[in-house]
Amino acid sequence: MAQSVPSAGFSQYQGPFDEWDALIRQAPILDTGPIQGETVEQLQRRTNEIRVKASDNEMNVSGLRERVSWADYSVPTRDGASVPVRVYRAKHSTTAAPIPVYIFFHGGGFLLGNIESENANCARIVDMWEQPPGLMVVHVCTRHTPEYCHPTPFHDAWDAFQWLSANLQSMGGDTAATVIGGISAGAGLAASVALKELEARKAESGPLIQPRGQVLCIPWLIHPAAHPFADKGWSAPQQNKDAPILPLTRIQHFAELMKVEPETDALFNSGLATAGQVTGLSKTSILVAGWDVLRDDGLLYAETLKKAGVDTRVHIFPGLPHGFRRFASLPSSRKWDCLIVQSIAWSLGCSSGVTL
Repeated sequence: MAQSVPSAGFSQYQGPFDEWDALIRQAPILDTGPIQGETVEQLQRRTNEIRVKASDNEMNVSGLRERVSWADYSVPTRDGASVPVRVYRAKHSTTAAPIPVYIFFHGGGFLLGNIESENANCARIVDMWEQPPGLMVVHVCTRHTPEYCHPTPFHDAWDAFQWLSANLQSMGGDTAATVIGGISAGAGLAASVALKELEARKAESGPLIQPRGQVLCIPWLIHPAAHPFADKGWSAPQQNKDAPILPLTRIQHFAELMKVEPETDALFNSGLATAGQVTGLSKTSILVAGWDVLRDDGLLYAETLKKAGVDTRVHIFPGLPHGFRRFASLPSSRKWDCLIVQSIAWSLGCSSGVTL
């Protein structure tokens, strides 16, 4: 799983830049990490409540609740449990035609987020899509640490993908026009599913959906202890170790809770896949934040994909930290939203109708 060393690293994307400085001059950025004496479970509960409240507020203020509907499904897993899946579509759509599908996994370090916290993120994508017959967004909510460790979230993601392969058509989805993606840890899940689907396709081992593309947003693709350049001064773990929102200590904590053994486990470390292993993947879009401890995960993976001939687009937000989209007033937040929708459309070979 050797990685080539970038000729000059990726320091040019580091921050902070003017856009972020202008934001923090208006109001201080509150630390979203654990409070002293707080247990992991308390942190999870408190943060999820904040995320759900923020999502509900956007749904109400923006009118998304009136324009987007959803339905819930329970998906069986290999260990006899189940995970929830929420399917979003335009509320007033009258089309009988199969609808293109975006399968989405949420971020939160495998600890945070739930089926309710992503309503605004998913509904926003549905609402922004202007190309007939519309777009269906499917949020797969895998199980979380500390109750469930590696490889459970990755197994859940694959089990859900297999279930969707068998059931999307009956739900009105177009199995020939499906894209997979996610944010942060969720992007890691999406990348692993894409690689596993490719492996299954090469082995001719079953009728699965073949994603037309993947959209990996600020992806977590490499375990901190397995990062090939973690000790280099130009690497993101060194340059951005004290970045806001997700400093190095926090991503290390998330990784510790996952209990990945060995830390180089291929299922977790999609970013360490070789060019041979990724050859044959569909179109890939990667959104990277320049002032992010995970910056290099996406950029290194993009280099591997390009070397393998995978059609790859990289969109970089210089000087902005991991998860900056939570600040809707940032000009780049609108660009982020548009790029996700445009990346889905690019994967499908169509226009979304959205312009930056």
